[in-house]
Amino acid sequence: MRLPRATVRALAVAGALLASRPAHVGAQTREFTRQGLYVATFVPDAGANLKLGREAASEVRDRIGRLVRGRDAEIIDLGDARRLFPDRTFSLDTIYTVGVVETIARHSRADEYLTGRVAQGGGAVRLTGELRLVRDRGTRQPITASGPRVEAAAEEFARAVAAARAQLIHQRRCANALAQNRPSVAVEAARAGIHAFGRAAFARACLVTAMRLGGAPAGDLLGESRALLDIDSLSRQGLEAAARALDALGRRDEAAGMWVRLIATDSLSPSLIVHGVLGLLEGGNARRAETVIAAAAAEHRDVLEIQRLRWRVAFENRNWPRAVETGEMLLARDTASARDSTFHLRLAVAHRANGTMVRAVELSARAVSLFPQDGRIYAQYVDLVRAESDSALPRGLAQFPKSAELNTLAAREARAKGRLADAAEATRRALEADSALPQGLLALAQAEFDLGRPDSALAAVGRALARGEDSTLVAQFALAKGNALLRAAGQTKARGDYARALRFFELADTTRGSPQAKFLRGTAALQVASAALREAPLEKDRALSCALAREGAASVAVARAGLTAGQELAPDAARQYLEYVGQLEPFAQRLVGGCGDAPAAAP
Repeated sequence: MRLPRATVRALAVAGALLASRPAHVGAQTREFTRQGLYVATFVPDAGANLKLGREAASEVRDRIGRLVRGRDAEIIDLGDARRLFPDRTFSLDTIYTVGVVETIARHSRADEYLTGRVAQGGGAVRLTGELRLVRDRGTRQPITASGPRVEAAAEEFARAVAAARAQLIHQRRCANALAQNRPSVAVEAARAGIHAFGRAAFARACLVTAMRLGGAPAGDLLGESRALLDIDSLSRQGLEAAARALDALGRRDEAAGMWVRLIATDSLSPSLIVHGVLGLLEGGNARRAETVIAAAAAEHRDVLEIQRLRWRVAFENRNWPRAVETGEMLLARDTASARDSTFHLRLAVAHRANGTMVRAVELSARAVSLFPQDGRIYAQYVDLVRAESDSALPRGLAQFPKSAELNTLAAREARAKGRLADAAEATRRALEADSALPQGLLALAQAEFDLGRPDSALAAVGRALARGEDSTLVAQFALAKGNALLRAAGQTKARGDYARALRFFELADTTRGSPQAKFLRGTAALQVASAALREAPLEKDRALSCALAREGAASVAVARAGLTAGQELAPDAARQYLEYVGQLEPFAQRLVGGCGDAPAAAP
């Protein structure tokens, strides 16, 4: 049950008033001040009258008051609490939850509080309850009793409470020693408490904490933790100590069970959830941690500490979809994460692993701007950009296989990497997607040329010209490729190689005539003529010999025309070449004249 706001305000006022009350006479001579024990109304079993609960609590309260010395404990009831609050919010006819009872006890300046249940039947009254400490709600001291009547059961119950309280002075000594970072002293005090009361839950809780902080052997710590859990199965100190001991012993599955039980003791407490999940992580139980933190994150959507932990767990488990989801949420909502360079690094890593590469590059580029002095950030950016350059194009082609632009990029990349066949194929796909692609046919011609297929390249250049490609570009392309072929032919001295170069020069000259194109056309034609006229007399087949003679004669004419028209480009070279043309012309005429009506050679 949640307290009304007016009650909360009244509790705060009462706390301030009580804080100013005078200490009891002689308190300065005692080790500890007198404790306050708040006894709440007992909860009757189903079907029983609330009066039975009030009666049981009253009888227990009275008997505890008689059993404990007045200077050691002050017994507080709801009536005392009501007198502290003028609004009279609290009702004697209402059963309050443990949380509300603790609030009443805390603001009534009680140090301890007692809750219980009463059941009646079979000629007996049974009382079960729990003694708790306001300053440490992690452990409970169970109390049970029974009797033929309420009075007898209450007497036994009160004696059990008084016996259990024998541990408290030792427990307080233990707690104080821990506050002073003296675990060995704390252990000694806790053992004295257990000696005073054999089933001491509070003293054992302090004992296992002191042992854990003092570095006790894991086996000893586990034994004491289990002794505590046998008394209070929900003891937080016992569960944590057992979990850490089991982790130290390498028994991870058992340890994980203890951490989960610890978190379950108050799943509404963000701090306890975080503490328990961190324990799971440290013990190597990241998978169990993810299950727990996922449920907690759904319950506590606005608690950033839990969301940060969910991000960490997802990242460590490489659950990339969840890491990306949580990381993006933190980037938008959590200023601490947004200012953390390591968070930016890891979020980019998560996106890359998740396959959302574009977002990874985007985040990394942003991080370079946010953290300009962080070398890690820049190194990651460079790595991501390189990786993206390798993966972006294939990913785009898979999504847009008929994109002319992407296929053009693929062709360019393949050519740069020496994959010439792939470059040609990608260029063909680009042209299939867009036949009017600017310079597309020239790109195909380049690909064919790179593959050693100059005739196919020349055909592609011709198609480019026919489709309206810029004649200047076509002429420059043909001239460059003809030059390359002419240089190669200079190594082989083969007539066919010179003829291929000549065809490129002819296309360049007829497309966009220039002195360079004419001169090179004449130079290539001269080489074709020279080779043909050398081969013609050696050929035994008369038809083929005559065909070579005619080719030589025709090429001589082309050579003279080209060299004459382009001689301004290289006057000296043109003069020498023309002199050679003059020597070839009569020889060519004799060879052709000797052929008479010889039939042409078969193609």
